[in-house]
Amino acid sequence: VCIAAAATPAEHGQQAWERRAGAAALLHALATLGAKVVVVGRTEAKARAAVDALVTRGVDPARFDTAGADFSSVAAVARLADDLGRRHPKIDVLLNNAGCY
Repeated sequence: VCIAAAATPAEHGQQAWERRAGAAALLHALATLGAKVVVVGRTEAKARAAVDALVTRGVDPARFDTAGADFSSVAAVARLADDLGRRHPKIDVLLNNAGCY
């Protein structure tokens, strides 16, 4: 399992993903190689939109899971950690994109 924290662009839409082409390419490659990729966005809706954008590029949607957390809130990060620990007891990779633009 690969957790991609803060993996969604701040803006919405395809153009936002084009500006984050490196992050999108990495998530695409990991999923294509068989990893289960958990896309964490500021909200669950942003994470789902990111996955939708990746799926349009031919990646199996079963390779993805989503979660939402506002990384400016310690309480939200703690809830995210608890949630991810329950859903994915073994995490192999953490990609921390928080603050990377």
